[in-house]
Amino acid sequence: MNGHLELIQEGTRVLEEAQVHRPQWTAEQLLAERVGCLPVDLYAMEFKILRGDLLLYRADVAARANGVPLQYLLGTADFYGRRFAVGPGVFNPRPETEVLVETVLELLGGCQVVADVGTGSGIIAVTLAKERPNLEVIAIEQSSVALHFARRNAATQGCRVRFLQGNLLEGLKPCSVDGIVANLPYLNPDQSSAWSRELAWEPWLALDGGKGGLELIETLIRQAAGLLEPERWLALEIGMDQAPRVRELAEQNGFRVERTIQDLSGLDRVAVLWKN
Repeated sequence: MNGHLELIQEGTRVLEEAQVHRPQWTAEQLLAERVGCLPVDLYAMEFKILRGDLLLYRADVAARANGVPLQYLLGTADFYGRRFAVGPGVFNPRPETEVLVETVLELLGGCQVVADVGTGSGIIAVTLAKERPNLEVIAIEQSSVALHFARRNAATQGCRVRFLQGNLLEGLKPCSVDGIVANLPYLNPDQSSAWSRELAWEPWLALDGGKGGLELIETLIRQAAGLLEPERWLALEIGMDQAPRVRELAEQNGFRVERTIQDLSGLDRVAVLWKN
């Protein structure tokens, strides 16, 4: 048996004991990253494992067993068919957010300028800029660490995005955008004891939605009411039980909820608001 196959088995056992999802697949991803090949090549080729790479691989396996997100260990995350740089201090992309992107792509129509609020690693802004090259995308982010990753991802993907550092809609002038998209923190901090252990490694700023998980979304809706012209839209990613309250907030601030879109699990995930 080849040494690297034994290492996959070793890593798989450690990850199984830690109840990590897809332990063998995870071990393959980590070893391939250290060896510098595709995971499938581990079974098709022979590799000489340097001692330094061996130690780093075992450290990666131990870290993943302790809950460190796989994306942080690989330094990348896939989203909407593209690979993005991520790392500690930035929120990891989730596949559910692709529902938000798909919704926004349908909404764009004749839009010329769109703002992505709380851009994080830039996955939404960069994806929109790549899918609609003529669209002007403004990405706003409070965290300097996240902005570093977002700018890096835009440069790597070769797209044009205008980045602003600020909180929510700071820096935008009234009537300056045709639509707003936001995947803001919407977790309820009162329920943090039930969160997965992986979330403990991600930045609190990207998780804490404030009171009831809707504090930031409420503030954004209120700000957007004074910034958007009538018949302009706001697309939000929301938590599975937040649609009724989002509808109330929309109506209180001069919006109407056109629709709520569910993710592949059948949970409410996106709310589309139009300014009256």
